[in-house]
Amino acid sequence: MTKDPHSILKNPVIEGHTFDSQSFNKVILSSKVFSECEFINCEFTEVDFSNGRFSECNFQQSQISMSSVKSCKIQDVTFSESKIVGIDFTVCNPLLLSMLFNNCSIQSSNFAQMKLNGVQFLKSIVKECSFIEADLTAASFKGCDLSGTVFNNTILNEADFSEAINYQIDPMTNKLKNAKFTLPEAIALLEMMEIKVE
Repeated sequence: MTKDPHSILKNPVIEGHTFDSQSFNKVILSSKVFSECEFINCEFTEVDFSNGRFSECNFQQSQISMSSVKSCKIQDVTFSESKIVGIDFTVCNPLLLSMLFNNCSIQSSNFAQMKLNGVQFLKSIVKECSFIEADLTAASFKGCDLSGTVFNNTILNEADFSEAINYQIDPMTNKLKNAKFTLPEAIALLEMMEIKVE
């Protein structure tokens, strides 16, 4: 654990560091490279991550809100028990993009038109997010609360929605081949097609 994180952030490349209980609000971290770093109970509000890179990093019990990730590379990054608010992931660098969300709260964030094959959102609250025209082939939303989240013209083939709740997915406007759902929540799919189940 570093005692002076802001001093370390002067370096263009930061490797193998653990940042614990640090606030980086409104800090400019553009073009910084983080490799194999841990962020535990850290806060990032209105931070500029543009043109940076996160490789094999973990965010635990951290908060990231209203921050810029324009052209940022996110490669093998795990978010656990973290809160993510108002992030436009669509502007990330798509090269080798790989993220995993576990037991997170993700709100008002944009994933529209992204290619996110196999992405995992596990036991998370994914609230009022957009996946319009995204490719979520084999993605997992297992155990998620999807209140207010929008799927439209989305590829959801082989996606896993088992134990997910509060989703509104129209089978007529989304691709759902071999997607997995569980009852009783799956009845919502029939309701979208105006089919009544008694």
